[in-house]
Amino acid sequence: MKISSFLKNKYYLFLYPVIAFLFLLISSTSTSPLYPVYTGDCALYFLMGKSILNGKILYKDIFDHKGPVLFFIQAAGQLISFGKTGIFILQIINLSSVLFIIRKICLYFIRPAQIMFVFLSMFFLYYMTIGDGNKTEEFCLLLIFIPLLFAFRFCFSDDAKHPAIYSFIYGICFAITAFIRINNAAVIVAVIIAISIFLVSEKQLKNLFSNILLFISGFLIICLPIYIYFYFKNALDDMIYATFLHNLKYSSKDTYKIKLIVFLSFIITFFGIINTLVYKRKNKKDYILQIIIILGSIFTFISTYLGTKYFLYYHILDIPILTLGTLLYIHNSNKKLSDKTKTFFIILIIIAGIIPMTYYSFNRTIDLYKTQFFDHSLLNYPTYPIPPEDKNNALGYNVNSRWYLEQNIIPSYKYFTLQEWFSKTDPQILIDFNEHITQKPPKWLMVRSDSYTSNPTLNALLKKKYEVKAVVPERPDIKHVINYDQRGYTLYRLKE
Repeated sequence: MKISSFLKNKYYLFLYPVIAFLFLLISSTSTSPLYPVYTGDCALYFLMGKSILNGKILYKDIFDHKGPVLFFIQAAGQLISFGKTGIFILQIINLSSVLFIIRKICLYFIRPAQIMFVFLSMFFLYYMTIGDGNKTEEFCLLLIFIPLLFAFRFCFSDDAKHPAIYSFIYGICFAITAFIRINNAAVIVAVIIAISIFLVSEKQLKNLFSNILLFISGFLIICLPIYIYFYFKNALDDMIYATFLHNLKYSSKDTYKIKLIVFLSFIITFFGIINTLVYKRKNKKDYILQIIIILGSIFTFISTYLGTKYFLYYHILDIPILTLGTLLYIHNSNKKLSDKTKTFFIILIIIAGIIPMTYYSFNRTIDLYKTQFFDHSLLNYPTYPIPPEDKNNALGYNVNSRWYLEQNIIPSYKYFTLQEWFSKTDPQILIDFNEHITQKPPKWLMVRSDSYTSNPTLNALLKKKYEVKAVVPERPDIKHVINYDQRGYTLYRLKE
């Protein structure tokens, strides 16, 4: 069967889950069954989901500054299958859905056989930026592409009025994204603005009003259950603070170094805008398409670098812009370029895309295996067994959440991890933590070695009331191994 024939029928629907599975199997190290160690933020997300299933109330009993929907997803994954597998399954479903929607969008512009080049550009950027996987940006991709699909469906339809039910969907997607991480909603905001501008310019004020009402309805259908849940759990203020207010402070503290990826992001933004401007409009509604991509490119760039915090995986949000820019580039090439020029650009894409991706993938995979399959005797947390009856009375200070998962401990206190990291944003967190361990000292304390000088209150308490049970010294010789924080840790037990 020819590729073009294959892509025209429904067989591709079975291919997308396979592609998603293989991609995530290799790249999502925090959830893939290939990699045994819990890593990075994913360990924290796992623990938050596990804590929900063990009766903990988000933000009141256990704290992080991501939105509640993310942690409900983590809990749902562990309901499917405890550990990594359930989340891995949800990731496959999420990515398969994204690929399906991208294909639907592409068919408005290019031929089925050309979609593979859009996917190649997407996976190139995705592999570079996915980090260890299971990120907020990853789960928001589907919520971004859904409004794009419906907006483009309107652009290519004969409808003079924008269907209000589409705005209902925009409202749902925006609300869910806001309750994961509000910065991720940049493209959705661009869609809403573009539709509004079009309706105002066409003097369709009645249609605009109905769309506003349906958008608000979609927004509220997500927000109200969340607000009601936290209200009756007496944790509404805690949720609002953690999800929104803490993040406002978080984006204004510290600084980051501008890295090379910033220029790649700028190129993607520029690429999307240029191909949009070159796109030949056929009717008035094509302005919607152009406004969405131009504003989406600008808003995404701004939201990525908003404030002073920066992580590589923020650039997962560049995927919609790169995808739209690539398909418009192919569309423009179909209309204006000769066969020889098309062939040249195909070869250029292979050289500039596939070869670097293969090289980068090879080196990244080697680094990941160094991390995941390094000598596990060098793990930086003491393996001293905490008795089962004491596991509800153990706490870590400046430790990664991986320790709790490996010891099968549900945190007994709200601020259970990376206390000094969070206190850089809100100093009250460290004050509350010190008051807690002074008034209710836990039976077991895992402490990062460099915390003695940074927290005098903790240091004095350890000297007075605790004894050392296990130590893992610093290992500067293996600091090159990714995800291994080898600053040393000490496990303390409360004196009898």
